[in-house]
Amino acid sequence: GYTPREAGFLMLAGLQSGYFLRSQFNAYIERECGALGQQFIDRALRLGHIGALPGFGNQRLYHVCARALYQQIGEPDNRNRRLHAPETVRQRLMMLDYVLARPGEHCLLTTEARSETVSRLVLKNSLDADESLVDQLLADRQPISLDVTGAVQLGFVDYGLRGFSQWERFLSRRRPLLRADGAATVTYATFSATRFRAAATVFRKMVGEDAGTGGIDRERLKGYFATRRLFEERRFESFDKTRLDRLREDQRTFAGEVFEELYRRWRHDGDAVLTGCVATAARFETQLLVSAYAWLAPVRFQERRAHHGPDSGTD
Repeated sequence: GYTPREAGFLMLAGLQSGYFLRSQFNAYIERECGALGQQFIDRALRLGHIGALPGFGNQRLYHVCARALYQQIGEPDNRNRRLHAPETVRQRLMMLDYVLARPGEHCLLTTEARSETVSRLVLKNSLDADESLVDQLLADRQPISLDVTGAVQLGFVDYGLRGFSQWERFLSRRRPLLRADGAATVTYATFSATRFRAAATVFRKMVGEDAGTGGIDRERLKGYFATRRLFEERRFESFDKTRLDRLREDQRTFAGEVFEELYRRWRHDGDAVLTGCVATAARFETQLLVSAYAWLAPVRFQERRAHHGPDSGTD
């Protein structure tokens, strides 16, 4: 048998990724002792619940593969039991790292729990939805969790080998939910912090402040217009460094003729001109992951570095 912590990790690894490293078990139990992790692994190997995957040099990779184990946790046909290509395994390990980095959240691991939560969020916001839409929202297997208040947290793990087309697709599919009342928090996670700024720009474009393709944060836009008018009227006594920095950031965010025209109309007609803007209640967060596990896809990473440099965010 397993200790409660061992059993909890085995269920988490099995349902979230299907694969794990000893270091991930150590992170789960918040211990750096290799002996405890190795004892757990030896026991799981002896019971036939996991298998060791050879062929990765000094890296020890394990697969949660026992059908009996998945039956016990209610997922006998879970696809994580199958062997996958190294690139898929790499992605699964990054998914597991994301969940391990957020211990205060309750991760929805089973298909039933994930489907029920997404369906409830869709129905709560009176969106025109059917089973096909819910299936579409769940198809990419990105993490879904609940925070301590029960609010939905949608995670997106960026595997870092391409540009941001997958991130854009993720947001596009969920945009109706993210622009509704009580919307979820969206967390963009990747192994390179250099991608965060571009990811935030895409979020604003797809969901936040871009009038062309996303909704507009009315309160932020209204605040920007009011601050801009004060600045243009040279009422500098109203400004400190923080407010000036925010004005500069808002000027970059709300750049373009669409917003210039809206500002002119707002100067003339007031806040009424903003009523047609679609607000978003979604929040954007970032999560830095511990590794990209490049040793699982060395050729792809070499190609990426050759064409774009080590931290490029371009296709």
